[in-house]
Amino acid sequence: MSLDTVELVMQVEETFNVSIADHEAEGIVHVGDFSRVIRDKVQFHADQKCASEIVYQKIEKGLEGIGVEKDAIRPDCTIIDLLKTGNIQHKWNELEKKTGLKLPKLVLLDKNRELKREISLFGITIKKRVRPITENTIGQLVDWTISMNHEELIDSNSLTNQYEIDRVVCGIIQQYHGIPVNEIELHHAITSDLGLD
Repeated sequence: MSLDTVELVMQVEETFNVSIADHEAEGIVHVGDFSRVIRDKVQFHADQKCASEIVYQKIEKGLEGIGVEKDAIRPDCTIIDLLKTGNIQHKWNELEKKTGLKLPKLVLLDKNRELKREISLFGITIKKRVRPITENTIGQLVDWTISMNHEELIDSNSLTNQYEIDRVVCGIIQQYHGIPVNEIELHHAITSDLGLD
């Protein structure tokens, strides 16, 4: 097990106040494997309000506050469809203020939709640009926002469901290892996909 992975295991143990045995840690290959191991060590408190419901409502109110019609806001809506006019960065900053939560940082393609998705040199693609945040859905934005704000939103000693474990684990990877939260998925391999070695 690599040093990055050992540090990640220790951060997860500390956050959830659990102990992960060596044989369990060796079986952690993908981000979602952390959730599986943690799930068996914690007790859920289903009587509490889920973080996804709380964050969705904050984002919905924030979008309304910047002029988006409430009827247009749904979890499966693409963000750009709601923010299609005006200065996207300004609207994003306003949304962040109105929700009181950290949101993922917009990328170049969010701010300038005229840019090409690939950077080429002599006709050879040398780099692909990061997929715009705004091409994702409100549901995905809720997931990322929860992960980025997990310390304020989720009490790791009073979890309501598996989803909250998933969001906290993604938040830990983003926070301590600098990987943008929108690039972390449960099926990603910790070493080959996320580059932790």
